[in-house]
Amino acid sequence: MGPIKDLDLDVEKGRIKALVLPGPNRLMNFFTRKEDIVVPWEQIVKIGRDVILIETLPYGEVVRSEGLGVRS
Repeated sequence: MGPIKDLDLDVEKGRIKALVLPGPNRLMNFFTRKEDIVVPWEQIVKIGRDVILIETLPYGEVVRSEGLGVRS
């Protein structure tokens, strides 16, 4: 999916709420506005040295408020 662009933090609880990744084609063309991919912390399965495994929904199903989502 790409490198981590940002973190969504809960500063009161000191926890990571979500990882923010660049949307499709964002790495190749910096001048176009694309949506970011937001991966909630609850969907992180394992963090390794070079890769982060996430639990995803079936292709085409995107839950914008609680699950794997997209933001502009």
